[in-house]
Amino acid sequence: MEYSEDSLTISPYFEDSLTPVGYDLRIGGIIAISDEPGRKKIGEGDSFLLFSGSTALITTLENIEMPKTRLISGLVESKVTKVAQTGSLVRDIAM
Repeated sequence: MEYSEDSLTISPYFEDSLTPVGYDLRIGGIIAISDEPGRKKIGEGDSFLLFSGSTALITTLENIEMPKTRLISGLVESKVTKVAQTGSLVRDIAM
């Protein structure tokens, strides 16, 4: 797909990821958690624990190009699978 100043590009694009309210990005293969040193590789079926107050940066399989005209904005939210009473987050990886 060609990029222009007023278009949004998602590459690679998968029709199954399109929802009525947006596009579900798929988890890539690398995660960095704020209170753990370095980065680690993650794969399908893996899970990770994210404690309250921690931040996780996760790569996506898709690359997103936003228009230079700023006519489109984006919001990325987590699909939380389970939040324990301790305030920690457990996320199972499905790619």
